[in-house]
Amino acid sequence: MKDEKLAKPTGSAKKKSLLTWLSAIIVAGCAGVFYQQSYTNSHEVDFRGLLPYAKLSELAYGTDSEIRNETEGKYFSTTIIFDPKYESKAVILKDTDGGRYIIATRGTANLKNALTDGNVRKIQSKQLDDIRMHAGFFNSSEALYSKILPVLDIDYYAIEVTGHSLGGAQALVLGMMLSKDGRHVTKIVTFGQPKVTDINGVKEFDTLNIIRVINKHDIVPLVPSAEFVSVISDIRRYGIEGVSFFRHLGPQVVLLDSAYYCYVEKSDVEDAAGLFRTSLWANLYREKKDDSAEDKPENYLDILKDNLPDHKMDNYVAGITAKLEDHSEVPLRDMDAHIIDDGGKK
Repeated sequence: MKDEKLAKPTGSAKKKSLLTWLSAIIVAGCAGVFYQQSYTNSHEVDFRGLLPYAKLSELAYGTDSEIRNETEGKYFSTTIIFDPKYESKAVILKDTDGGRYIIATRGTANLKNALTDGNVRKIQSKQLDDIRMHAGFFNSSEALYSKILPVLDIDYYAIEVTGHSLGGAQALVLGMMLSKDGRHVTKIVTFGQPKVTDINGVKEFDTLNIIRVINKHDIVPLVPSAEFVSVISDIRRYGIEGVSFFRHLGPQVVLLDSAYYCYVEKSDVEDAAGLFRTSLWANLYREKKDDSAEDKPENYLDILKDNLPDHKMDNYVAGITAKLEDHSEVPLRDMDAHIIDDGGKK
């Protein structure tokens, strides 16, 4: 008698299983995963050290003359790079006293930048050992990289990269590229940065010295959505077995009101709970179900609209500045007690 082979799941069964798992992201995220932390020690954050990177990320939005006027006399040279294909912009500062280059990449400032943000399909990068990357962020960073590299003419200089929003994503991708090419990338500081890669990319570049700063209600770090949009792209390209999810890498500092902040360790960002915690849909669901809110939002669109101001770079600068003289870390489970619900959220 022949052994009976187990029937393989049909395509519809696989899709049903996947949808069930995706739904679990929302349920699990709202069941306490948001507040899961493994550390026992407090974390001292150097907000004075973060402020110059925040100001440079803000300056990258300025005109060329504004950038040169602000950096003249402070650095040996200022080089402004513009890529016409994606209309991306980067500022390269050469600090001969410090033996370093500082690269600041501009965030979304025009329609082409917005289209770059929206190109959320994943592509495999040969340059980065075939890890999957957000297509828009990788392609635009690659175009910038070819123009930036000749400016970095001293091989032994340290390289620091910073940026906000799209610029934060490009800063991370540029840091990956520079590191892979053997350059000495010592620091990557991003503000309101969206996700750029999946778990394999996180593992590949786990040793990068990155710190991500996010504002309390900023929704941009929650995108690309870890669920439906990117999953559809993966299914079309790789099949259901090849589905992966966008993930963050590195620790994050969450700016709360006044002197307060949360610190989420790298291990808590990169584990499975981190996927739930950075789910756009789970966060929207949790906020809509928050019965403690005085002005409870009626729908998800209201939440998105109310939270948009928290993504502005000037609010990041203000949030860091408020913590220069005095600051206090609070655990994630207590973060809501240190957010003032003022309707417009600054």
